[in-house]
Amino acid sequence: VTLGDDYTAEGQTFAVVDSTDGLGVVYGKAKFDGILGLAFPILSRDRDPGVNTVIPNLKEKGKLKKAMFAFYLGDNSDGELTIGGYDDTKFEGSITWVDLISPTYWLAPVDQIKFGDKVVADSKVAGIIDTGTSLIYGPKEQ
Repeated sequence: VTLGDDYTAEGQTFAVVDSTDGLGVVYGKAKFDGILGLAFPILSRDRDPGVNTVIPNLKEKGKLKKAMFAFYLGDNSDGELTIGGYDDTKFEGSITWVDLISPTYWLAPVDQIKFGDKVVADSKVAGIIDTGTSLIYGPKEQ
């Protein structure tokens, strides 16, 4: 698997999708060619212990100094995926690093959730950071 012109992950396991039923009408209307899994290897290894995801694979093969990636979400402009670090020209100020709850999904603790001025959750809350969806899910009781 080759990403851009820079990184080739030799021996990378990938799958061909032969059914998009689980994505419903989204897949047919979306403007993308496929999905690159950026979750942790445990999610792949649950099904096949020998499978690694692409970022750790690049790191283990010596192609990356850091097993890191970053997204710039353009506001009325193109977005960008940076592999192996982050582009410090894409933000102002400093980065606040957050420890994840577990190395599975990008599940992070959340101090508070508000809609407008209304606080809908303020204790023992977590959120999954997922660039593969624009949906917001939450518990029904909140």
